[in-house]
Amino acid sequence: MTDARMTGSRTTDARMMGTSASAGVGTSATGTGTGAAGARAAGTGAAGARGAGSAADVRARVGVVLREVRRFARGIMGSDAYDKYLTHHRVTGCTHAPLSEREFWREKYAEEDRNPQGRCC
Repeated sequence: MTDARMTGSRTTDARMMGTSASAGVGTSATGTGTGAAGARAAGTGAAGARGAGSAADVRARVGVVLREVRRFARGIMGSDAYDKYLTHHRVTGCTHAPLSEREFWREKYAEEDRNPQGRCC
């Protein structure tokens, strides 16, 4: 890298601009910036800046967001406790078979009744 940041002068160094001058994609003929053709080829033109995509891309993004919201809500409500138990059981290499989901919830609620912590009732 050059010392352009230190001196405050402008530079057209491809490394400073985050483009690859050797590849030639997204750079103008002089290699001093991004041209319109390079931006279109890289998908960063006006349409790319707005985030326009196909309907399948939008559905995929919405699906990802909904899965994360569901995961977050399950974590807050505690309904992911059995999944965490199974993961812990698998990772730690326990030799006995894991509890069934029904047995797990019975044991969990029985433990909470025996040892109430951090709840109002």
